[in-house]
Amino acid sequence: MKKRAAILLAVCAAAAVGLAVVLLKEPDPVRPFQDLKGEDIASASVELLPPGETVEVEDLEELAALLREAVVYEKDDSYGQYAGQAVTFTLTMADGTETRIMAYTPFLVLDGVGYRAEYEPCEALNAYANLLLEGPAVTRKEPPTCAVESGGASVQAMRGGFSWTWESEEGMEAMIADSAHPLDCQELLPPFRTREGTAVLQFEELPTALESIRCWPDSCWGEPTAAGEELPAESNVISLKEGGWIYEIQARWDGGNGSGGTVGYAVYIVYDAAS
Repeated sequence: MKKRAAILLAVCAAAAVGLAVVLLKEPDPVRPFQDLKGEDIASASVELLPPGETVEVEDLEELAALLREAVVYEKDDSYGQYAGQAVTFTLTMADGTETRIMAYTPFLVLDGVGYRAEYEPCEALNAYANLLLEGPAVTRKEPPTCAVESGGASVQAMRGGFSWTWESEEGMEAMIADSAHPLDCQELLPPFRTREGTAVLQFEELPTALESIRCWPDSCWGEPTAAGEELPAESNVISLKEGGWIYEIQARWDGGNGSGGTVGYAVYIVYDAAS
């Protein structure tokens, strides 16, 4: 009898584990626009916040191709807790219906319903909207600037060392600049104070990729050999560490518009969660 009871308990335990695995399983990815074609769209526009401007989309097939790559997961309306740039595409379909798609990396909001989204396609929509706003690409002879926004305020990040190339009439030109370590730049990095737990990187031109984000507590000022902490660099939103920390951001542009390179930025943020 005891043996049968033990077997029964083991079967129940296995079933419970199996149920837990099912409950914890990640939602299946969904491509809500996987069959969309340019001919399905009668007209489209995109609103960018910031800066609060609206641009008409002329190449509807290009927009449809970007939307076909969009991937969403579970519903998630927490995007309202984040600060950053939202780009909202309004599509008037050939059948007369209207669809609104807001890309707010790493979220997509479809007709008012928020979803967690795959980062790269979402960021591609954001980059596309900014390219439409900027118009034809202009070759840059120096790296883009980077501002850091949190709690409704912003500060310009200090540009550090960089390697930058651009195309000119004479061919490719290059500029390489070295810089002191961020921990040796206390006088150049005034504290930026915030009560928000996140900060948004707002680049003058969106980078191809964020290569790394590293930070040090402000107790390390003047100690450039101190080991920093690596932070996730999957998006332009940084989860801040409480207290005063120096953040170093490395970004890369691949030169699709005739200029590109790798650039470092630094900012000193004091996050006071208790105030």
